[in-house]
Amino acid sequence: MPIFARYWRLVRCFGVRLLATGRSVMRNKTGPILFLAGVVMALAGWAEAEERYIFVEESNRWVPAGEIEEPLEGPLADIQGQMAAGEYRKAERALKAYLKAGPEVEDRQAAMLLYGDAALMRDRLYEAHKRYQKVIDEYPQTEEFAMALRRDLDIARAWLGGKKRRLWGIFRVPAQDEGVEILSQIEDLGHGYRIAEVALREKADYFYESGQFDLASIAYRRLADDVRSPRYTKMAMFRAASSALASFPGAAYDDTPLLEARELFNEYLNRFPEAAAEEDVDVLLASIEAKRAEKEYKIGSFYARIDRPKAAAYYYSYVLSTWPETLWAQRAEADLVRMGFEPGVVVQ
Repeated sequence: MPIFARYWRLVRCFGVRLLATGRSVMRNKTGPILFLAGVVMALAGWAEAEERYIFVEESNRWVPAGEIEEPLEGPLADIQGQMAAGEYRKAERALKAYLKAGPEVEDRQAAMLLYGDAALMRDRLYEAHKRYQKVIDEYPQTEEFAMALRRDLDIARAWLGGKKRRLWGIFRVPAQDEGVEILSQIEDLGHGYRIAEVALREKADYFYESGQFDLASIAYRRLADDVRSPRYTKMAMFRAASSALASFPGAAYDDTPLLEARELFNEYLNRFPEAAAEEDVDVLLASIEAKRAEKEYKIGSFYARIDRPKAAAYYYSYVLSTWPETLWAQRAEADLVRMGFEPGVVVQ
């Protein structure tokens, strides 16, 4: 299938299903354009009686909703027909009236899920989220519960992707925090199922791409250690190490992130040696040692500035003996000579 036709079909699926094709879409040159086009058209309610697709974990594929969802009967069937015809406002009014009868109404959970769908198709994501939350809270361990989690996952993806939510029906405000909260809830409620893994991956990727590397490292480590899924392990281990390294703010700060990054890169190197060679992990490990050398050298320079020559010489000697191949070792040796100390002699 031509690539444009492939994305065109996905764009016209229910909600923001384009996002489910994976982060790999964003890694090629046309990916961002197709991604944004998909979000805009899908969330604008441009579904025009198109078929909805649902991800089936058992078979690991997307299938038309009609193949696995039982058709509704009675008034809900008519409302579903209105939805299929794109008459979302009319369907929403009918559902609101239908649900007024209270808990005893027939197929209430199906009606509540459909009520959320109507808001979603009208681009009212926050309203849809609140309605799906009611399904999740009131009907756990049901088919509607599972579908509500999937719909909420789509909403979280949209918000993390930059889609804003309406505040008081007037203002549009960022909703990344709400998106992260949804993903955390899906992790908890969907524990043991594929959707929980997907939510954790989405959250880790969001932290990584938004520069929150300390949180990204934690999330990727959880993905590698807790999920233990072959589809994520290698990527998660490398991203966890890279995030730990990126979270180090500089020589003036604690070097714990560097130590964590070194440990994680070494684990990655031992487990995936071929991939580590392709990713130049040896170069990254060398850069970590250079940063550690820089940090210790600058501590020595601080003592030199405040006229504490023995303390300065101690740190310079430590740099010279621990990281002899680095630029900082060369500088440390020159400073020791300038201060009258013999390089290579341990200073007490």
